[in-house]
Amino acid sequence: MISTDRYDEYRKTVGSLGRLSTRETSRLAWAAWLGDWTARQELIERSLWLVLDWADEAYVGSSSARIRLVEEGNRSLARAAETYRPWADGDFTAFARGRLPEPARPALEFANRLPEVEIAFMGEAAS
Repeated sequence: MISTDRYDEYRKTVGSLGRLSTRETSRLAWAAWLGDWTARQELIERSLWLVLDWADEAYVGSSSARIRLVEEGNRSLARAAETYRPWADGDFTAFARGRLPEPARPALEFANRLPEVEIAFMGEAAS
């Protein structure tokens, strides 16, 4: 499990990545669909703000619950990038947001059922 300090560092890193424009998102989504792993990774990393926004909405309880929500959201975002079809699924941001678990659930209960995973950016080892 990552510490609260690690979560704050993660939030700061995600914030420094900047959000993609609609054109950039479309370009990366098509490249990812065509098999470009680097484009897929950039699409995921530059869309992590969606997960943080979702976790802030769903957050209830301890900081470890928020961290677990982010971990689950990251997995959902990666699955969205793997299954996204640019010609049929519309805007990637809306598609990915729709794949995040429903935040109306009791977030603490939901988060406490999740397995622990490490968060690492491309080129970094998980700590």
